[in-house]
Amino acid sequence: MLLPLFRKFSDRALIILAAALILSPIAIDAVTVLTKGAFDPAAGAHAIALAGDKELNVPEGAINSMVPNGGLQEFNAYMRGAWWWRVEHLLATGRLPKVMGLFLLGLVVSRKKLFVDPPAHRTLLRRVCIVGITLGLPFSTLLWWSGEHMEHLPHTEGLVGTVAYALGVVPLALGFASGFALLWIGDRWRHVLVRLAPMGRMALTNYLMQTFIGLVLFTGMGFGWGTRVSAITFEGIAVGVFLLQLVWSAWWLKRFRFGPMEWVWRSLTYGKVMAMRK
Repeated sequence: MLLPLFRKFSDRALIILAAALILSPIAIDAVTVLTKGAFDPAAGAHAIALAGDKELNVPEGAINSMVPNGGLQEFNAYMRGAWWWRVEHLLATGRLPKVMGLFLLGLVVSRKKLFVDPPAHRTLLRRVCIVGITLGLPFSTLLWWSGEHMEHLPHTEGLVGTVAYALGVVPLALGFASGFALLWIGDRWRHVLVRLAPMGRMALTNYLMQTFIGLVLFTGMGFGWGTRVSAITFEGIAVGVFLLQLVWSAWWLKRFRFGPMEWVWRSLTYGKVMAMRK
């Protein structure tokens, strides 16, 4: 909804603004730490969420266990009570400015057509890959470490994690994306990666399908397996679903121009029913 407002910005301005938005949670968390919580954008949502837990007669911090380990009644109660916890999480993690920053980076990538003709941008992709992984990997490791040792980081655990996230996750993602584009340039790797293309062309459909499968398998809406399966079984299911979607996506796109949800989205975008069959 907001992206069209930035259509006249230069690429340089978009990159600077994107960086500022992605890094802004560091400044927000720093102020929260310096004021010892007096300034906390998520405080209001947190208070409302706690009140909702009391109304549902759920102990503080226990609402998440209702989904994997409960039945349909617990699942419905969670859906009523977890809304404000979600809002609190979005505000506490600075999700809104981070996502807007990523959209602006996406606008720059689209303008430059980096992935339309990767060989023409080989030098830029190589630089982004090297810098992204070099910067992102150690800070992503710090992000994991800060989560494992929160008890040893009093009053600063949120800030340490925020810094590690901002300098770790986004650069590492850019490094991975550039790396895949560079691999695509080579004939040997393109032969392998092209098998993933159908699943990527149906990204929205597959994303929503994974959500639905997860709800059916692991929550009280379905089988309620939740935490009752081992880590190995859990990962095995994930890999199995991924492989099935690879096969299904290839089968579907041999017959149709778009995935089901991509067709719905495109039809709504252009205001007319798009041709579906090839």
